[in-house]
Amino acid sequence: MNRWFYRIWGLFSVFVLSVYLFQSLYDKIGLKHEPLTLVSPAFQVPMPPFAPAIFAPEFRELAPPQLELFDLDDAFATHEIQLAQLTNRCDRAREWPKDRTFLLRRVK
Repeated sequence: MNRWFYRIWGLFSVFVLSVYLFQSLYDKIGLKHEPLTLVSPAFQVPMPPFAPAIFAPEFRELAPPQLELFDLDDAFATHEIQLAQLTNRCDRAREWPKDRTFLLRRVK
């Protein structure tokens, strides 16, 4: 840019003579100088107007839980009762080595 531009238009200043120069430029070109008019904003509606549904949606009832497939004694038993049930399963003396590994896996 030229130096004169920086002298006329500073970073935070306006050269007042430029207003007169621009108005005289309108006369030289032959344009009519009119002040700017205010344009009223037109807001667009992003969604269609609200229309409530006629019928409420019908939701299906959930099926009851299948308690026949759920062992309540096993779920609510304390650790001592669960350990006693495991040792009762491993009661036979001749199968003790197999039962011992089974017992240790279940206890972990």
